[in-house]
Amino acid sequence: MALRALAILVASCGRYHFDPVSGVGLDGDTVMACVDGDGICPVACVGADSDCVTTCGDTLCVGNAGETCVSCSTDCNTLVAVCGNGLCDGGETTASCETDCGPLPWPLVQEEAALLVAINNTRVGGITCPGDTMMSFAPALAMGADPTAGAHHLVWQVVHQPFPFTNLLTCNGVGYLSLINAAGYEGGAFAGGATSAGVINALRTDGSTCRRIMMTVYTEASIGMASDATAASLVFLR
Repeated sequence: MALRALAILVASCGRYHFDPVSGVGLDGDTVMACVDGDGICPVACVGADSDCVTTCGDTLCVGNAGETCVSCSTDCNTLVAVCGNGLCDGGETTASCETDCGPLPWPLVQEEAALLVAINNTRVGGITCPGDTMMSFAPALAMGADPTAGAHHLVWQVVHQPFPFTNLLTCNGVGYLSLINAAGYEGGAFAGGATSAGVINALRTDGSTCRRIMMTVYTEASIGMASDATAASLVFLR
């Protein structure tokens, strides 16, 4: 099996507001109805569903109503599959838990495609990475199939509940490497950047990250870019 790696690039940014999903999502998710007492608080039902009424300390974590590990660790700092614990757990979708699973449709798909073009231009055109004495060349990468479970999932945790990123833990204590491994990738490298232009500059100017991006063993990349409380770009390689 070829070595795999993840490049994580983070920068501060203003908070974006993602509108609730309406109709049928791109992956088939249907918006959930507002039903009092069903234990589910869809984003669009805040203010109209009794399940969205919560108080920090009541042992209920209601992520779509604003309770997360960041805002209420007392209720949400748990490995139990609840909306607000910082993980898009099995059974959770954008319709039921946007705060953990992220928005749909994904807002920065075009920027992700632009980043792949920039990476491939660097690989094919060649670069002398910082600290090297010779240019490196590599074939273009294909975009990995369906990055939502990997790059999109992880980047949303980084930008939406960002404070644990300093120690590579999600807000409920699960390591980011565990999420990377669950998506089928290994390893990681870090640099600054928040747009395709800024990210490629960061990739090119950090020696270790540049050399990783230029490794010929890689044939595809899955890219996730998001902006919320902060902005981040993730490049999964394999």
